[in-house]
Amino acid sequence: MTSRAPRISHLMHPTRTPALLAIALHLACAGEPSGATVPATPSARRPPVLATAPVAAPAPAAAEPSLRARGDHLFLTAPPDRFKRGELLYVLDPQPLHNDTRLRIGLVQVVSATENTVTWYCRPRSPVDAALAGQGLPVAEFKSDTRLRAGKCWGGYDAPGSAAQAGTVVDLSLHLGPGDGVRPHDLYEVLGEPVVDRDGRAVLGFEPLGHCTVLPFEGTTLTSLCRIDRAVWPKFDAKAMARPGFVKLLQEAPPDAP
Repeated sequence: MTSRAPRISHLMHPTRTPALLAIALHLACAGEPSGATVPATPSARRPPVLATAPVAAPAPAAAEPSLRARGDHLFLTAPPDRFKRGELLYVLDPQPLHNDTRLRIGLVQVVSATENTVTWYCRPRSPVDAALAGQGLPVAEFKSDTRLRAGKCWGGYDAPGSAAQAGTVVDLSLHLGPGDGVRPHDLYEVLGEPVVDRDGRAVLGFEPLGHCTVLPFEGTTLTSLCRIDRAVWPKFDAKAMARPGFVKLLQEAPPDAP
């Protein structure tokens, strides 16, 4: 009697197929340990915490230098050698205008760079003793701009032009006038080329060219004419007349002057 192979239809009987699938699933899962866990995906991993150095606080801004007085001595509140010996600085009004703009009221010149002592080069007309003894007066770097003025004690003049056409007596057009307190017969020193330090940065003074006297006013309140006699002051030559320059108040007119 010969054996017969099982029929496939017998194994795939509808009533037995679910049972076979359940057995196969059980055998496939039997190899996993009971305590196995699913590894976390890369996106679920928490990045390592890196140690960072503490951020240093920004250094406080250096205080702006100011002009102060101790007795009869004037000095600048600044580190030693911040300014050079002989350097000129503008002195500003303690009360600012709009947008923190301050008027120039005078000039000082550095006497000692290490001790920051200064002296008046162009003294303000209004009293400043109280401000110098208290908060001090702001100062600013000098600029060789003849349009700038400091009270009535400092200003610029336009280039007179050709010496051949001007003659001996020349009337300088000043950027100072009645609005600055200038009066007829005020006496000014006429200055020429600036004298600078070796580095060419700090202005230490100016070449003196002569004196001029303010004439009776004509024109606006911010300009005036100042007469210089070239026969008396020969240094005010053709070269000086070809360029603008500065004037510094030497002497105010007498109170009873017309």
